[in-house]
Amino acid sequence: MLIWVGIVYLALSLPVTVNLSMSVNERQSTVRASLFALGLGARFDALLARRGFSLSLNPRYGQKRGHKKKPRVRAIKTLEPILRAALMQVDVRRFDLDLRVGLREADHTALTAGALRFAATALLARLPMPKPCRINVQPSFDGACFLMTAHCIFRAMPGDIIFAALKAAIKTTRKEGFGWISSIPLRA
Repeated sequence: MLIWVGIVYLALSLPVTVNLSMSVNERQSTVRASLFALGLGARFDALLARRGFSLSLNPRYGQKRGHKKKPRVRAIKTLEPILRAALMQVDVRRFDLDLRVGLREADHTALTAGALRFAATALLARLPMPKPCRINVQPSFDGACFLMTAHCIFRAMPGDIIFAALKAAIKTTRKEGFGWISSIPLRA
């Protein structure tokens, strides 16, 4: 039993590097995720299928699993502080966002490109981002198009994320008489 506790502790204190990339264009959209720890890695490639406003992932290799109806989940009102606490534990190493937007009218294209650049920088201003963060939004006055490429590399320890999220969740419930005391540091 004690050996399983040690294995779980090691797994939670192990630094994990995640490499995410997504490409959206008019013909084929792809999603790629890689996970690395202790020199071992796992990779997932999928095609992103759009039907109206719904998205689905079709794995590039292997077969798609049977689709089951997902149970409805109630929205949690206090999710923002929990996500913020968890994101503070993530060390973003690189973030690149390239957008190319074109509409039929030149003035609509310019306004849309400016609004997208503003929205992307406003979103990233709230997150702890590294210096090699690059956002590139280009208007395309040639015709209607939407091309997006996003690439993010981050590193985190799963135990730190779980610990921070639990701590924030307990703070948001505001139960009296419960104090959070950590006697063992999580980092090995």
